[in-house]
Amino acid sequence: MRRLTSCRGCYAPASGFEEILRFEPMPLVGDFSPSADEARHLPRYAFTLIYCTGCGLVQVLEDIDAQILFGTYHYKSSSIPGVVRHFSDYASELGRRYAGDRTAVLEVGCNDGVLLSRLPAGWRRVGVDPSDVAAHAADGTYQLVNRHFTSALAADVAADGPFDLVVSSNCVAHVSDIRDTFLGMSRVLREGGDMWIEAHDLDAVLNGQWDALYHEHKAYWSVDSMAHCAALHGFELQEVFRLPVHGGLLRIRFRKRSTVSDPGRVAARPSFERVLGAYERRRSSPVYKTIERLTASGARVAGYGASGRAAVWFNQLPELRFSYVVDDSPLRANTWMPGVALPVVEGGIFKAQPPDACVITAWNYAEDIRQRNPWFKGTWLQNFTRAGERA
Repeated sequence: MRRLTSCRGCYAPASGFEEILRFEPMPLVGDFSPSADEARHLPRYAFTLIYCTGCGLVQVLEDIDAQILFGTYHYKSSSIPGVVRHFSDYASELGRRYAGDRTAVLEVGCNDGVLLSRLPAGWRRVGVDPSDVAAHAADGTYQLVNRHFTSALAADVAADGPFDLVVSSNCVAHVSDIRDTFLGMSRVLREGGDMWIEAHDLDAVLNGQWDALYHEHKAYWSVDSMAHCAALHGFELQEVFRLPVHGGLLRIRFRKRSTVSDPGRVAARPSFERVLGAYERRRSSPVYKTIERLTASGARVAGYGASGRAAVWFNQLPELRFSYVVDDSPLRANTWMPGVALPVVEGGIFKAQPPDACVITAWNYAEDIRQRNPWFKGTWLQNFTRAGERA
């Protein structure tokens, strides 16, 4: 681990950082373990959320090496129905906008190819992703470069010609050197081509979603901060969409211009009061009090969704007692949650050994989870960690 000495997005020095929030040290949320003992003894890292006064980017002060974070990755996009629907709709939209057999598209951070595999077969489709998930999923329908995307790699990636389109979904949240990533995207994209970026919506996170804050999410974007950092490489803001996926998602389209424009002044500093307040009041929230009451009476409580959100929530509230956590991803089932050493089980265990109550820890997919388990007659609790939390 190292602490930033300059901003990931604009390279402004650390003297321009403002501290927002500190968590209790916690393990990496993706560090699922093969045993309970290993899960309990994982390294714990400090976590400090900061604001860059140079470009407005909200980011994590502590930086973990990408190989540690993603060398063995436990997230597969196609295992989550809501995410699959999102990318199916996205592919249809891109196919409609850029119809043509010769369209060349590069996806930075393609995971298991959930988007690339749905784009028109006649397109030149290339994905860059360093993870083991990407390597195992590549089926030959698109070209995979199984490496970290950098400006130095850009020439190799575009060896067969520049791209008409560069897309990246939830990747720029995971990058240590974002300025270099945008530079690389500019190098592979033709003049007048479009760059589409999807990232967690800072406004949604600041509405109380402290469980979305963890080391793997190195940066949290507002429209203004992304426009500022992208403008440093000749990208001009074209369109902004706000989507409900992941608890709040930005989808922003930029166009590459021949000249680099002045990004202008940083927008007004956002308010961090709601997310700070939600974290500080985490032990007085309705769902916390309900779980306390149930477990005190001898009821069995489980969680549903071994997500990053769940790992944050459990590790920042370690005194809560759960029987297990259910997850539908084969990459997570039969492992142990980092830090708290809760067993992660498949849906069959949930049905064979149903708890009295189940907290939907992956609350951003609550509707899918309920629909998938109509047989459950116990109490559903929803882990809202935002303004207006309710049990």
